[in-house]
Amino acid sequence: MAWIVQIERIVAFAAVAALLCVVVRQTRPDMALALTLFAGAALLATYAAGLWQVVDAMSELSARAGLSDGFVATLSKVLGVALLGEFGAQVCRDAEQSALAQRVELGARLILTLMALPMLSSILDSALELVA
Repeated sequence: MAWIVQIERIVAFAAVAALLCVVVRQTRPDMALALTLFAGAALLATYAAGLWQVVDAMSELSARAGLSDGFVATLSKVLGVALLGEFGAQVCRDAEQSALAQRVELGARLILTLMALPMLSSILDSALELVA
């Protein structure tokens, strides 16, 4: 039930912020962009508690599975990069800079790929040990 209340608050805040942006954009487009950035940052801040719950749950699951703490740390970083990359791209789109948004997404994908390489190497090493 608490999650339903949380999403209702998020949607209500976003709807009010969007309506304000539409009204403000008619006279002050620069202020509308600032309002959009503020609303996006405020929403991102409200997600922080939920993100920590995800990280804690991943830590608990990895401990039960006997996985290393490095695995959880990497997954947490991957989650952070993905969310920040998406947020950055949406900010660019709000500023009507779609080409820049695509570059932010490309950069995030590249970073995510680089972060995954050590895990893929570890999986390959484990598979080769099983075969040998």
